[in-house]
Amino acid sequence: MDARDRGFDWSELSSDCITRRTLLKLLTGSAAGLSALSVFDAPPVSSAATPGGHLIGAWNFDAIKLLDPAYMNVVEQMQVASNIFSGLVHVDLGLVIKPELAEKWEVSKDGLTWTFQLRKGVVFHNGQKFNADDVEYTYKRTTDPKVASIHKSRLDIVEKFEKLGEYEVRLKLTNPSAAFLMSTLSRVPARAMTIVCRTALEKMGKDAYNIMPVGTGPFRVTKHQIGSDIVLEKNPDYFISGLPKLDKVTIKMVPESSTQVNALRAGDIQFLNKPPVALLDQLLADSNMKIEETPDPGTWGLFLQQANVPQFRDKRVRQAIAKAINKETVVEKAYMGRAIPMYEAVNPAQTLYYRGNTKETSPQRYNPEEAQKLWREAGMPKGFKIKVMCADFLGFLRVAQVIKPMIDSTLGTDVEVMQMDPAIFHDRHAAGKYEASILGTGMDFDPNDSLDDVFGTKSKFNNFAYSNPKVDELLKQQFEEGDLQKRIKMVHQISDIVTEDAPWAFLVHHLDLTAMHKAVGGYVKIPALRELAYLTLS
Repeated sequence: MDARDRGFDWSELSSDCITRRTLLKLLTGSAAGLSALSVFDAPPVSSAATPGGHLIGAWNFDAIKLLDPAYMNVVEQMQVASNIFSGLVHVDLGLVIKPELAEKWEVSKDGLTWTFQLRKGVVFHNGQKFNADDVEYTYKRTTDPKVASIHKSRLDIVEKFEKLGEYEVRLKLTNPSAAFLMSTLSRVPARAMTIVCRTALEKMGKDAYNIMPVGTGPFRVTKHQIGSDIVLEKNPDYFISGLPKLDKVTIKMVPESSTQVNALRAGDIQFLNKPPVALLDQLLADSNMKIEETPDPGTWGLFLQQANVPQFRDKRVRQAIAKAINKETVVEKAYMGRAIPMYEAVNPAQTLYYRGNTKETSPQRYNPEEAQKLWREAGMPKGFKIKVMCADFLGFLRVAQVIKPMIDSTLGTDVEVMQMDPAIFHDRHAAGKYEASILGTGMDFDPNDSLDDVFGTKSKFNNFAYSNPKVDELLKQQFEEGDLQKRIKMVHQISDIVTEDAPWAFLVHHLDLTAMHKAVGGYVKIPALRELAYLTLS
């Protein structure tokens, strides 16, 4: 049956009649939307907050190399860029879609025609006026094979783009899509239609634009060299009145855990993007500190690169490695209990889809005897060497040190932990230049982000040579499905197949933690995002 014949009136997604019930029925992966603010409400800001000030923050990273939406592939990059750019739509509290550069829109009943009325009076940081030409330019740039955007496939569903006027555009789709607003048009995580500035790109060139991009967001970049501070200054022409609250934000690159914590407690910084869980107790014991926590929309595991290790092409080998790892022990020893064991491919932030009760039935549950049996059946020798690549980032070095003796003692392997600089690590991982690697995905608000971006044969983050035609078929179907219950079943089916196939040995779901001085106010708890525009500093 064609998706448009399934009985859902897709015009309910038009901005004038969209409701929280509709979003929960179709769009969002988070039941938290039930308690969220109205789709069109900005998050609350204390009336007592004093605007202005200079916030100094730290990112647990060594270098932000990519700020051009066409190429961004790391959460830490998106967290910065989301304060520089705007999309047609954005997410609010509870992961609810809200208008942004698209002031309103209409959707045809068959879900194939989306007409957007654009916000007037918006200007880029360089003074250029925003209009439909910029939406068209962004669309053409993302879909241009020469640009090689990693998000190009997100626009494959668009059959035709039309500019109808200076502030009106129309997108005609090949099929209706349950995830179109979130997964294709949002500022983040989609990135495919995060609006870029044509005149700035043409003047600066793509390399310079990657470092100091020009957008329409609440802050503009005034200083940035790769590996050093990023300085963001208030956009005085920002289209949302009263924002941003701060005059200036300096983001320092501080990859070393103890340095991060010491700097925050000493007052050298006031905001820490992701505090290290190993030192979190120090911050919790400090009355001057505040810790904010939300479920993290991400999944993390041990990637098994089938292209580089022929033995990993045998599912029994991958399953054996997955079953040799005690995820509960990983949580306790590597994360001090501040993580969630991962037994399925859906993250806890996607509460409509996350089951959370699959430990006993998961094909990746800890079972050393079964792991040994599978290893023998696959004809694997004692002393088989596995090089596990990792960085001292988000606790991954500790994870590697915890799982090495588990795998070695269960399977008789010789696991070598290869620690490297985070920037080099991310480059090698993205290129698939590893045997095994500890990483994952983040900012996955919808199952389409966490599944289709990763586990499809041609997925943009499938750098581990996994392929399953049934998964590919189901990924396409869930993207188009308008019936929530049917989509949930498809998502669970994909998750079950991927879990059994074990292209990764699943490890944990993180908690999204942020630390700040008590003088910082206005923090908006949107999972994985850092909405700096609402922050105040007393």
